[in-house]
Amino acid sequence: MGADAIKQLIDRIDFDVEEVRLREALAWQNPQALLTALAPHEEQLILPRTIEGADPSWFGVPMTLREGDAAERRALQLHLLERSIDSRLMLGGNMTRQPGYLDLDLRIVGELTGADKITESSIWVGCGPTLTDEMVDWIAEAVISFLQR
Repeated sequence: MGADAIKQLIDRIDFDVEEVRLREALAWQNPQALLTALAPHEEQLILPRTIEGADPSWFGVPMTLREGDAAERRALQLHLLERSIDSRLMLGGNMTRQPGYLDLDLRIVGELTGADKITESSIWVGCGPTLTDEMVDWIAEAVISFLQR
């Protein structure tokens, strides 16, 4: 490999590293903007928090309706879908209710009410670095309009 080829490779690697750093910086901005927009509605939503010292790489925002059940969560999902915003159910929640765990002899401590709440009332909305500020605002406005209906 000649010197020119090595320089081209190094230049290419440096560019990619800088692009990755830029994407990492942007990856935090969109979820943070959505969380900031939804924060005034925390009496209706449970929003995620990070613990001190954690540096999560957010690519979406989980949210849980404080009131209501699976039907209310589904209504929120449909409200978002009508506005071309897709969402997903949270993987997890009360795993003991998942089909793969139904016939297992599990040791369960307590009633798992928090896990049930996640299963019934939580969704996850993608919010990665490819979204524009306008798209993030659109998601926030859609969630807020649902909460204010």
